[in-house]
Amino acid sequence: MCGNGRCEAKCIDGVTRMCYIRGKMHKKVWISAVDIILVGLRMDMDNDTKADVIHKYTLDEARFLKGCGELPRDVRLSEGIAGRFDDDSDHEGGGVANDYFEFGDDEIDRL
Repeated sequence: MCGNGRCEAKCIDGVTRMCYIRGKMHKKVWISAVDIILVGLRMDMDNDTKADVIHKYTLDEARFLKGCGELPRDVRLSEGIAGRFDDDSDHEGGGVANDYFEFGDDEIDRL
């Protein structure tokens, strides 16, 4: 979020765009860094870096889109877009950061 109804979005095509939250959504739909959103590109100045936020997908809608093949397979829905677009490519698994921790039963009992 950049303030004044604007946010930066990293799109599936790899371009980071400045997005403006339309008035109908402003202060009614809260967008966080991990949300999957639909943006409409602006064609007015032949500038590919500006867009408008049209819709914020719920987790169920995003799962449906992923199941239909509209979202890339490497998009982690619980954490937004992470992995393919990370700048760190030296992680295990071909550039996908492993942000999950596994605990054994004995470790959970101690917590």
